Order: sequence, then C-alpha cells, then structure tokens
Amino acid sequence: MSINSVYSSFGYIGNGSGCQLSEETKRKLKALGIDPSTVTSESQAKILIANAEQKQKSVNNTQKTDSKTICSSESEILSKAKQLAQKLGVNISSEKSVDEILAGLYEKVSTMISSEEPQSQDPKDLQNIQAEIDALRNEYSSVKQSQNSIYTMLNMTANINKYMLGL
Repeated sequence: MSINSVYSSFGYIGNGSGCQLSEETKRKLKALGIDPSTVTSESQAKILIANAEQKQKSVNNTQKTDSKTICSSESEILSKAKQLAQKLGVNISSEKSVDEILAGLYEKVSTMISSEEPQSQDPKDLQNIQAEIDALRNEYSSVKQSQNSIYTMLNMTANINKYMLGL
C-alpha cells in the first residue's frame, strides 16, 4: 500500500463522517459559514448552529445600540459649533475656546428668543438650536473630563517613574 492510497483513505473517511448530517442541518451550517465536513454528529451540529445564531444575535444587538454613547472629539464639537454659528449669522474668532464659543452662541440665541423684534428665524428653530448648543456643551464637558483623566494618569505615571528611578 502506498502513501497516496493511505491519504486518500483518510480523506474518504473524513468526508464520509459529514454524511451523517441531514440536508437541512448541512444547509444551516453552510449558511452560518461552518464547513459541514468538520462536524461529526447531528448533536454537535445543532450546538454549533445554536452558538453561531446566538453570536449573530449579539452582534446585531451591538450594532443597534444608541449612538449617544459615542464621544466626540474637541475638533468635532468645534466644527458643529461653527455650523450653528453660521446658521445664526455669528462670526467666530479663531482665538476663542470652545467654551467661550458655545457660551456666546447660547447668549445670542437667548437674546433672539427674548427679543420682541421680528425674527428672521422661527422661535421653534431657535429653541432647537439652543437644545443643540446644550448637547454640545454636555459633549464638550465629557471630552474635557476624559482629557483631565488622561492628564492625571500621565502625571501619576511620571511620578512613579521618577520614584522608581530615584529622581
């Protein structure tokens, strides 16, 4: 018996073990991206199918999470603030901080809402803009807290390094 005939015998036995599965089970395995020839029994196939379906459900649930948990960067918040300023017709100085820009926009919108003069924009639009500014303030606060936490951690790491090096 040659080596090639031994390999072909094992290949045939390996492929023959997948034949114990029903056609429906084979289709489900293939649909989930599992090779049916690697499964030795119907019970093992059902376990693999259940695990794959559970994993697929958890991935789908993760993708459907609310986007409010995503933290923006400072530059994104600044660009959103500039867009709001453009809507309101306000010029923004590039030297101002994000806090100052948001505060200025909030004051501008508040004065536009409270003024008795005819407005170029609908009061509901102004209230929506005011709500957007509040949301940007909250996002910016979150970004600043994250930055402060990072700076604190870096400072602590530097102090530990100084201590370990005897400086």
